[in-house]
Amino acid sequence: MSPLEIPATDYTPHVFEDSKTGVIWFKGEAYPENASAYFQPIMEWMRSRIGEKQPLKLAFSLDYLNTSSTKALLDLLALLEAYHQQGGKVSVIWYYQSDLEVMKETGEELLHDFSLPRLLEPLGRLT
Repeated sequence: MSPLEIPATDYTPHVFEDSKTGVIWFKGEAYPENASAYFQPIMEWMRSRIGEKQPLKLAFSLDYLNTSSTKALLDLLALLEAYHQQGGKVSVIWYYQSDLEVMKETGEELLHDFSLPRLLEPLGRLT
């Protein structure tokens, strides 16, 4: 399967699979004009990985996301939850700037209803 790589734009995060660690990263801001269209190839790629029974480790380091991106991430997490419930190996790390409490709360809220193994980690203060 080909690696995942979606370059960042002013409105979308860089989404990529780190070839050394296998971690799937979401870095940046997420407020695309059409979140459903933006996240569709990511969902398809995840479904393919799930179909291959691959372990999935996702890391989010987002500075901002809008409501439609939040919905798309909830859909992604629901897909991962179903895989996890079937015995698939899944883990999530939610990184947030320690001085952006709202992003910590966003991670907590997004992950609240899921039983996925997760870790919320501060990144330190912005300078």
